[in-house]
Amino acid sequence: TDEEEVESDCNIDITDISACRVKKQWAVVTTIHEPNPSIHSVANLRRWCLVIVGDTITPDGAYDELVTKDNVFYLSASYQNKLLSTDKRNRKAATGQQMDGKAFLEMMPFKSFARKNIGYLFAISNGAQVIYDFDDDNTLLPLEDGETVPPPFHFDNDIGFDRTMLLKSVEVVGTKNSEAESDTPAAKPFNPYIFMGPSHNDSWPRGFPIDKLKDNFEIDIEQSKIDVGDFPLSSIGVIQSVCNGDPDTDAVFRMTRPDSTKFTFDHSAKAMPLLVPSNTYTPYNAQATTHLYNAFWGLYLPISVPGRVTDIWRSYITERIMKDIGLHVVYTPPIVHHDRSAHDYLSDFAAERDLYDKTTKLLEFLDGWSSDASTLSERIYALWVGLYEHDYLGEQDVHAAREWLNTLIAIGYKFPDVRDNSNSSNPMSKSTTTTTSPFQVQPTIEGQPHRSFPYFNVDQDGKRFAESGQKQLQDWLSNVDWESRPQNAVVKLILMTMDEWPLLKSWVMYHGELIGYQNLYIIDSSTDTRCTSFLRYARDILGAN
Repeated sequence: TDEEEVESDCNIDITDISACRVKKQWAVVTTIHEPNPSIHSVANLRRWCLVIVGDTITPDGAYDELVTKDNVFYLSASYQNKLLSTDKRNRKAATGQQMDGKAFLEMMPFKSFARKNIGYLFAISNGAQVIYDFDDDNTLLPLEDGETVPPPFHFDNDIGFDRTMLLKSVEVVGTKNSEAESDTPAAKPFNPYIFMGPSHNDSWPRGFPIDKLKDNFEIDIEQSKIDVGDFPLSSIGVIQSVCNGDPDTDAVFRMTRPDSTKFTFDHSAKAMPLLVPSNTYTPYNAQATTHLYNAFWGLYLPISVPGRVTDIWRSYITERIMKDIGLHVVYTPPIVHHDRSAHDYLSDFAAERDLYDKTTKLLEFLDGWSSDASTLSERIYALWVGLYEHDYLGEQDVHAAREWLNTLIAIGYKFPDVRDNSNSSNPMSKSTTTTTSPFQVQPTIEGQPHRSFPYFNVDQDGKRFAESGQKQLQDWLSNVDWESRPQNAVVKLILMTMDEWPLLKSWVMYHGELIGYQNLYIIDSSTDTRCTSFLRYARDILGAN
């Protein structure tokens, strides 16, 4: 039958997809190559599913062995064509979930990076809550033990996004040159690289406006105000990892910097994720980026611009909409190593022309754009129309964006609600005037940030017992903010440890799975790098304290 033909051609088994739906964490890649270490490193992750989107020249047979794993799905070019020719009943059979997006699929060109869009829809239609968007030359880094390969994210089905992430934020308050221009445009570009411990001075990510580099180089990191605190995952939309090796810089950087392909970022135990200030714009790519459910609508890669532009345009467009719904971008220390295949830098330069010519104007347009549409999907579509009218995208992207939104609705994606949200304040700043800031300041010891016990000793004025000035315990307790305490009893485990490898790893993983990583508190004095690198992973990814 047609149904059997579709299933056989794409090596997809309905039962396997149904089993994978409970994992909630998906990774998406498109490739024209055979399986390589980058793809294998993701395929081997526990609790993750991987969808590989093939193209017309991808060697299909090379994936026969890999797809025997119950968490790996390969969508060959011939399968994608057959998916278009089958009716809705058979499309549901082939994908496990109704994916009524034939019009959208027809718009996606072959021999294009934008084929990834099909993989995103496949993952979303099969229950994804988290999508790791990666490139086939970015390989997950092992920890210092050389064996443990951590996943890019940890999603707990029981608590979902109802936990926090320990990170730092920055407020630029000074420049190296006191005579440097102080007036900045409303749309401020932000370069996260300079705060991530790069081995190259004066570096920037692909997509940062090159006409703003001079202003960027004048930033005085020493004068910049850095806060450390907890931030709710529910307020994070996209998590971009920097990468070691040959990071995602533009052709200008690669052609003008010696050893541009020998690049590292701070990966020590003190390295921390960075919250991008909400009143700025920063580019993120499609090479090592984690998208959380409330930002899935922003996964769409434009088809009318070159591949060196499409993910950057996507990032800026998504950031503009995220400002309307209170979502933020986070940069993390490197989780991948990038071994870039040979490229012609002059060809890259030509393909990146829009990035050099249009980025500043695009950011000005985005920052000045507004919409009174009452639903998020209507607001997103209105923005794509505006981008076409101002010559940042082609007309085909207006139609494709509309079908993308229609397909998301058809497969049951729930768009976040639109709400009033101030663009002017940094949610991590202590000076913010909002009364319900999601930020909770956390202390540091010798430069090492850590979580304190949140809420349990905080009164209604936000003061801790030691700061309350009240001598009597009962007086202080009468003013405790009891509503912020958990409604149910919880178990907290506290571990004091020093250089206890590999017992430390076993203890954390066992008890974290048993009672939840957020309920583990670890006091560590280790100097063994295997311990310190694992504990940073436990803190930043798993959510331990």
